[in-house]
Amino acid sequence: MVFPKSKLALAVLALLAAMIAATSLLSVVDAEEHIIHDGDEQLITFTDGLMDDKAKACCDSCLCTRSIPPQCQCTDQKRQCYPGCKTCKCTRSWPPTCRCMDINNFCYPQCSASPPPPSSACGPDCKLCLCTKSFPPSCFCKDE
Repeated sequence: MVFPKSKLALAVLALLAAMIAATSLLSVVDAEEHIIHDGDEQLITFTDGLMDDKAKACCDSCLCTRSIPPQCQCTDQKRQCYPGCKTCKCTRSWPPTCRCMDINNFCYPQCSASPPPPSSACGPDCKLCLCTKSFPPSCFCKDE
């Protein structure tokens, strides 16, 4: 059977697109973890031992929906997830970049006590401060 050149080129492009999609799906892997049963409580520790079991969950960049209850997810990327994370996704790069994919109805406390970026708030002398709803917000002083 003889295929016209246009159909052959289309088939090759479709095969190439399928290969690219398959390899991009494989670029993110689950972090290796062990579940330890300690009575009724499950503790999760990581195989490289960099984070201890007493580490607290924290998040510097948390995004939530406006639904009730809200659905919140931490977007921090760290060397590994905290021990209580149920779904940890890490890149294959070294050092790995991991992100906890859990969805909660709350945000964890901030990891760092850094002030918000200067563009996200108006100065103390501003009487009418207008901010966008984006993250991070952009604020403008609209004093008359």
